[in-house]
Amino acid sequence: MTEDFSQSLTPPVSPSASDGLCELSRSRPPCFCCASARDGPGQSLSSEGYMMNGIMKRLLLRLDPAPADYEADTVEIFGFPWTTETALVESTKMLFGLLRQRLLRLEALVQASSHDFGQAGNLHYEAEELRQHCVLFLQYVKVFLHRYLEVSSSLEEGPVHPYEEQEAQLPSALLEELFGLTLLIGRLKDLPANLQSAFTMQNQGKIFPPAWHLLHLHLDIHWSVLEVLHILGQKMRGQVVYAHQFVNLTGENLTDSSLFETHLCSLLCDLAGLAMGKYSKVRPTEALASDHYLCTCTKELWLLIMQLLGHRSKALHTQSFWSYINQLLQPLVEGRPPAEQYAGLPSLCKDPLGFTWWLVTHLAELAQYGRNGVLQSEQQLEANWSFVEDLLKTTCRPRAPLAEEQVRMHVHCCLSLCLLWEPSTAAVSTLWDYYSRNLSASFSVPWLGVSGLGSVCRTPLALMEQARGCCSPGPLRSPGHTQLYRSATSFHIFLRVLYLCLAQDSGSGAPRRQMKGRIYSKFSAKKMQDLSEAGLMNFLLLFMVVGRQVELEDVAGRACELLGHLPASCPPGRRALVWRGQLALLLLFQERGLDVGAQAGWLASSFNETAKEFYDRTTEASRRLALWGPLGSYLEGVAEVFETSACLSLSQEKLLNEGFDWLLPACRQSELHSALGFLQIVLSQLRSPVPGAGRALSRVTGSGDPRGPRRRRGDDAVFIDSARVQAEASGVRYARDPVCQRRVHQRGVHAGPAPTWASTTSTSSTSSTTSSVAKERHLAVAAALWVHFFPFLRSLRLSLTPPPQLADAAAGFTLLAFDLPSSAPNDLQPRPVLSIMQCFGWDDMLHPLLVTRYLPHLLQNSELVSATGPGPGAAVPGSAQALCVRAWFRSVLQQHLHRNPDGSDSRAGRAVEEQLAELTRLVLRLPEVDALLQRAGLQPPAGRPEPSPALELFIKAVGRVYGGLEVLSEKSALVGRALEYMGDILKYIKPYLVSKSQEGMQLAYWAVGCVVKHWSPLLATSRAQQLLFRIVDGMLLPHSLPPHDRALRSSLPLYLQGLSVASSVSQSKGVYLKKQLCSVISRYLDHFLPATPSAGAVANHPVLLAACEGSPSPRGVALRRTTLQVLCDSFLQFKGHAPPPRLTSVLAFLLELLRRNADTDPLLLTVPLPSLLRCVMLVNEPQVRKSSTEALQLVVERCAAASSPEPCGQMISVLRSFVEENEGVYDRLVYSALETVAILDPRVVRALVPDLSLSLRTTEHKRGQGRNAALRSAYKKLLGQLGESGQAEMVSLDED
Repeated sequence: MTEDFSQSLTPPVSPSASDGLCELSRSRPPCFCCASARDGPGQSLSSEGYMMNGIMKRLLLRLDPAPADYEADTVEIFGFPWTTETALVESTKMLFGLLRQRLLRLEALVQASSHDFGQAGNLHYEAEELRQHCVLFLQYVKVFLHRYLEVSSSLEEGPVHPYEEQEAQLPSALLEELFGLTLLIGRLKDLPANLQSAFTMQNQGKIFPPAWHLLHLHLDIHWSVLEVLHILGQKMRGQVVYAHQFVNLTGENLTDSSLFETHLCSLLCDLAGLAMGKYSKVRPTEALASDHYLCTCTKELWLLIMQLLGHRSKALHTQSFWSYINQLLQPLVEGRPPAEQYAGLPSLCKDPLGFTWWLVTHLAELAQYGRNGVLQSEQQLEANWSFVEDLLKTTCRPRAPLAEEQVRMHVHCCLSLCLLWEPSTAAVSTLWDYYSRNLSASFSVPWLGVSGLGSVCRTPLALMEQARGCCSPGPLRSPGHTQLYRSATSFHIFLRVLYLCLAQDSGSGAPRRQMKGRIYSKFSAKKMQDLSEAGLMNFLLLFMVVGRQVELEDVAGRACELLGHLPASCPPGRRALVWRGQLALLLLFQERGLDVGAQAGWLASSFNETAKEFYDRTTEASRRLALWGPLGSYLEGVAEVFETSACLSLSQEKLLNEGFDWLLPACRQSELHSALGFLQIVLSQLRSPVPGAGRALSRVTGSGDPRGPRRRRGDDAVFIDSARVQAEASGVRYARDPVCQRRVHQRGVHAGPAPTWASTTSTSSTSSTTSSVAKERHLAVAAALWVHFFPFLRSLRLSLTPPPQLADAAAGFTLLAFDLPSSAPNDLQPRPVLSIMQCFGWDDMLHPLLVTRYLPHLLQNSELVSATGPGPGAAVPGSAQALCVRAWFRSVLQQHLHRNPDGSDSRAGRAVEEQLAELTRLVLRLPEVDALLQRAGLQPPAGRPEPSPALELFIKAVGRVYGGLEVLSEKSALVGRALEYMGDILKYIKPYLVSKSQEGMQLAYWAVGCVVKHWSPLLATSRAQQLLFRIVDGMLLPHSLPPHDRALRSSLPLYLQGLSVASSVSQSKGVYLKKQLCSVISRYLDHFLPATPSAGAVANHPVLLAACEGSPSPRGVALRRTTLQVLCDSFLQFKGHAPPPRLTSVLAFLLELLRRNADTDPLLLTVPLPSLLRCVMLVNEPQVRKSSTEALQLVVERCAAASSPEPCGQMISVLRSFVEENEGVYDRLVYSALETVAILDPRVVRALVPDLSLSLRTTEHKRGQGRNAALRSAYKKLLGQLGESGQAEMVSLDED
């Protein structure tokens, strides 16, 4: 053939013709190109293709295929200029010969191409040029037929112009050339592998191998043949075009219609074969996400054929696209040979039925594209339900059932078709017949694992959400739709199909009634009894889906009737499932604002019977454990009912029945956690729509408040959070739906607006009646909680191991009483809030774990704090804020009671520590405490306060405020309030004294010591001094000292300093307190004083630390005077010449006391002077003499400095007394001691000379022995230290 068309051909127009005669600038003709196309949901086709260039639109509207091209007189085709209006008529064979030449040259390039990247560019451009020549010629043929072909309808005989004769033969010649062209290129299925591989070539660049160009040229030719035949048929106006040459040679009647049909069927068969090859590599999980075409060019070819056949079906009344597809696929499904025109379809297919479903579904999706190649989802699509219904019958046939993995994919395809077309009632009925027979099946795909089981509904809300998901199928190509194979069973996918059928907008409602009747008819008493748990779950989900679209009351009634056929002794697991389904229906009622009384009554009766069996002591442990399954499910479901309710006026109170009276006492610890967590959720939801009839202060007293609802500041969030955390930890499962969680969070943190009945005004009698009913129902819910839950909570309040949720639930009841005081029982009236706070927060018998968790819930509510002040008729004496402070005070003192025996932290101890920090923060924010801190000039710590420092800060504040008061009545009031703050502090710390806990003992002694020190003037009053006496007797002066030296040592200075002040200000018991102080000092001075002096033991002696201060103050001077007095009276008393025990340590203590304090008062300094002189006089031990001399030196020098320039009179008086007491006994030793004083301060000794001389003479006279030479010698030695006055006195003595 190449020889027939050599380079010596002479074109019909001379090459030397003017270039201006030829159209040189022409737009690029459209062709198949997948290089720049992006495939996927919502993506357009290639901009270079036929659809996007409007070819299909112009073809169907009979418009010029290329209106802007071929306008010149000549046209360049295959590199030669041709006359535009006559070239195809005059040179038909030559032009098609050139086409074949270019085609064969392109094939030669494919065979000669190699992997040499250096030649890739040259080969690409050469192949692209050859293809463009071919495509340009094919476009010219279409344009020529549209513009220039004139079909003669004259029957008259006569001379005919030669061109007219050629033109009359053009349709037949063209038909023959097209037929020959199809024979030349062959079928797509017969292309060699190297060409077919170009379908999947992943090359996003601009360079392609010749094989890619040749393959896409084949697609261009296949489509152009159909397009040319269609245009030819239009131009022939119904006349049949025969290929005369083929009739004469072969005897076959080749016509334009037969060629169109033959080529179309072959092309459809080849495209289906390519799709079948791709389907063999597609996983079932990716069936709907994997397209049936190999590249976007084949996708566009499918679209072109689909739209062309659709147009021909309407305009020419030929077969529709679906008719061709049905004829192609029906034999494949039935397993018989295909029709003759579809010969060549591969007979070997791994799953003919699945492939048919897959191909039909994807072809139906292509129908969404418009004539311009853009998705148009609004257009009405032609359905093919008759064929699909036959497919469904094959899928659902009972004689040879398919595996779930196949059925799931088929039903998934059916769902996609329902989304594309109007759902078919017949198709849904076929599916329902199948699932009604297999309702108890698991519908699992083993190789998918857990993901293939579908979602398991653990709660009623999850069941309702799953039903809602089935009633809102995702859009086509969305991840939610394409991944259904993994996330849902075939039954769940069927429910989506069922919903679409029920949701059809039919004015008569016939499809709904028809489907509802068919569903009801499949269930009987025996059918219900034969259902497995999986079947029962499917039954409930089915009725949930139907109930969302059909009459809910009718569906729920029918479901209850059918569930009533289940045996009364059904297993607990099945009973839980039934309750879950009933509660899910109840949620649906509630969502629509319908009364749930009937459903709730049925549930309450069943729950009550199960709870009684659970409570029965004769029930075996295994049976009780099994019964908790449905009971726990009931708690979960009812909690979700309250969580999702917009109002509580739909008879929800029937769910809170006497069954809880049996359930709660029988619960073990973990079960009790779940039950109390449930209670918290109900309480928080009950308080969310707060009624407007009981607000502010009047709510505590029981009267109404017309100001309407107010917002809370986070009161309920802690109840919801703690309930959810604890309930989940103990096995109660909550739905993880984010919408539900967001709704619950919003309603918990911010109390929503009051319901309709809370309004104070009414616009009509109807709205007034509605508000009254709603309020009555709301109060009914509250009454149910008070009756069935609160007594049990009150019975747990004194437990030694209270569950954490007890405090949360009690706080919820407190806030409920605050909102609805009239709903509280009579035994809590008239001030229910204070009564409950006394039960769970203020009672001294309560466990700190309960108190520290309960009070923070309430103290963060500023409205409640301000409303619970003192008033007439209070449930408890005194201010509520003061009682909260006392509870906090006790909790701080007892925070170490819950440690393990080895001293390590326990779980309860850690919980108390964390809760106590929050309670401390809130107590410091109380108005009463804040006012005390401000008056005392103290600031609360920033950030999270530590309990112990905060307690010390509060004690200091009370002490400072008391010290600044002058009015007696104010002082008396603060004394009473302080005692109320503190409570029975000795009772609070008694457990530490019993357990001997070192940390507890330290905290107890420190806290009480802070009270004694900072509240000493307050404790010295007649009203409080009994407490002070108890503290001294019980903690400082017990009959026997306990082994808690460390705790007492660190805190003893606080006690001594406080007792010193109290003894000085007490008016009635000052003497007794002074005596007690001396006893305490004496006991602990002796207790902590070492036998032998050591620097550390003496320097850190607690009595010494208590008496020392940087600068002297009256309080410190008083304590030091008492300490010195005790020291001299009890530790420096000589028995004859025998020194007291531990004299060295005592003197070291005394010396340290004198050194550390810069006292200058002679009255204080001279207290130890006689004892020091006696030590100097009687003890010769070096250490004693050194210490006593140093101490004596400090005393004498400070007294001298204080009285300078005169001698110290106080010192003279003390020395005179010392001489009078000791000279008759110790004689010369007295003068030796005075000699030491004379060295330090001669002035005071000079003042004593007259008395000393007189005393000497009196002594000699009494003895009657005349002058005592030894005594006079010692005296003269003393006088020798006194200067001139001493010399003069010696002269006077010599004259005696």
